[in-house]
Amino acid sequence: MKNIKNQLIILVFLLAACKQEANKDVKSTEVASTLSVTLTEGQLKNTELQLITLQKKLISTELKVNGVLDVPPQNLVSVSVAMNGNVAETHVIQGTHVHKGQVLATIHSQDFINLQQEYLQNWNKLTLVEEEFKRQETLNKENVSSGKVFQQANTEFLNVKNQTVALEQKLKILGVNVTKLKKSGIQSSLLITSPLNGYVTTVNVNLGSNITPSDVLFEIVNLDHIHAELSVFEKDILNIKEGQKVVFSPINQPSEKFNAKIYLINHKINTDRTIQVHAHLSSNFEKLLPGMFISASIFSDAQNKFVIPDEAIFRIENQFYVFVKGNTKNNFQCLLVKKGVSENGFTEVLNYQQFENKQIVTKGAYELQGVLLNTEEE
Repeated sequence: MKNIKNQLIILVFLLAACKQEANKDVKSTEVASTLSVTLTEGQLKNTELQLITLQKKLISTELKVNGVLDVPPQNLVSVSVAMNGNVAETHVIQGTHVHKGQVLATIHSQDFINLQQEYLQNWNKLTLVEEEFKRQETLNKENVSSGKVFQQANTEFLNVKNQTVALEQKLKILGVNVTKLKKSGIQSSLLITSPLNGYVTTVNVNLGSNITPSDVLFEIVNLDHIHAELSVFEKDILNIKEGQKVVFSPINQPSEKFNAKIYLINHKINTDRTIQVHAHLSSNFEKLLPGMFISASIFSDAQNKFVIPDEAIFRIENQFYVFVKGNTKNNFQCLLVKKGVSENGFTEVLNYQQFENKQIVTKGAYELQGVLLNTEEE
């Protein structure tokens, strides 16, 4: 008996809830269908209204995605030194704009001095062994000297030559001008220079720091080719093509809009079932930085769709409406709009059948909304 009583109580509550929801739906429908504005003759005269009918316009389909700003690998460099030493001077801080070849720091290194010394010794020795090789070559041709002596001179010449070339390449990697070194002699300090134009993003040294070949001293980024890396879900990738327009905004600055175009589409699906899409910016923007998260819209090829101007649409709570001409010249009714894609001041109307043969208010819709709000308050 107790179970039957409990079941009856539950049933009563369910019926009451259903009735409440039904009343709520009816009320919402009635409001949507009965919202209208009737202007007085004076209001109609003072309100500049412009009426249009539903029109077709080429408009693109919009796909919303997320992504991040990045730069190509060749535009992000880590500056190191291929030897041990101590930092004698630093010339930049984080955020400094530098040019290719600009001095970043000065290094004191005994290894650097030894390398220069070894190179100059081999370079001087190379002149002597080359002369001896040429002399033995002449004597060998005239059968004055033995072939063994000539081979020894040739081997010595090649060994010293190879050692000199190897040392010269090490110095060039360090940025040393070997021609200047031959004229001016050994330099006491090694200058660390920037390999490209860009901005210093990381400084890992200070005066007196001990450095090794594995240490990253500076990091520099060149923003000339900053681009957008977009994540597109697998189900949408067939609609993405190179050359499509992209409009994006930084996550923390949604009002800022930037343009780009699809440049490359990756051919690998990530573990989260997305594909990376590479987009080039239409121009360089100094305020954009690598690592910024962005939200973007990818626009597909334009198609003819039923649209209305954005100025005709207004919002009440979570619904969008437009005013259409009523049965009299002074009356204007609200019709619910189901919005599609928006582009260049026009919005696609998904429920376009509701607007066939209707005159839609564009200019003056804001004023009509004001009259509607005042009427509702009264």
